[in-house]
Amino acid sequence: TGVLYYIPVLIKRFENKGDKMNILKINILSILTLAILVSCSGEKEPDLASSAQDTKYVEYIFCDLGPDYTNEGFMAMIQEWNSLQDSLETPVEISAGLAPRTENDLYDFLWAIAWDSEEVRDKAWSEWVAGPGEGWTEQVAPIVSCGASTNGVEGVYAFNAYLPWINEVADPTPERGVASYNFCTYTDDFSEGDLVTQAQQTGQFIDSLNSDYGANSSYWLALLVPTFDTPIEGSSTGEYDYALRGYWDSEEVRQEAIAFVQTLPAPSGPQPECSGDENFVFDVYEFRNTDT
Repeated sequence: TGVLYYIPVLIKRFENKGDKMNILKINILSILTLAILVSCSGEKEPDLASSAQDTKYVEYIFCDLGPDYTNEGFMAMIQEWNSLQDSLETPVEISAGLAPRTENDLYDFLWAIAWDSEEVRDKAWSEWVAGPGEGWTEQVAPIVSCGASTNGVEGVYAFNAYLPWINEVADPTPERGVASYNFCTYTDDFSEGDLVTQAQQTGQFIDSLNSDYGANSSYWLALLVPTFDTPIEGSSTGEYDYALRGYWDSEEVRQEAIAFVQTLPAPSGPQPECSGDENFVFDVYEFRNTDT
């Protein structure tokens, strides 16, 4: 299943689905074969940190909606939060809300923040806690409650995020999108080096689709390594070594990709053990983006 989690990103839409689709399938099989050959070679294995095209320190904060929640009130709260961030020496640069499509007992939504590093994160949270954090938390409690908002610790789960490839034709943080997560474990036959190889080859293939076929794929791939012990208590994920996050600009595009993947043969060779599927799909809403 491992490579199949990457392949859904390969197609956005083709006007002519005849010859192009056949060529596409041949190229996908070539990529799978190449990934397997590279992983079996005697060269030193690449690792996530040294091979990443970009890195972030990403936090997911568990949040619950309050009794006075309304969409209008929530959006006004986000505007005020942005104003408070603008007043800080170390403000949040990138943040989004993730609304789960499957109900759970852990949270109503996730408040995600992407930092340049853990050090920047610690400095920013210290400023927030010492400054407007407590007052803002009390003010918005009827609308939303996030345990971390007063201490930067409670209900916060952080990951080292690695981008193995940069999509040059798509915005990495559109105002709205769809994210899916698969939670994977290495095996005796599938290592971190194999993961890097698969991800890089997939990115190269998407670049080829965008340049040669005009696919304009909106997909972004991130590999998230937890900084905490898994699983989170009460979660259905089980233990895992990394999470594979796929990101599209719409549900339509995601469904088209899934439909295409279902026409492909299963990959051969060693694969990781993964779970997730439709139980971990989120609608994503941008809260803040000042990253230039």
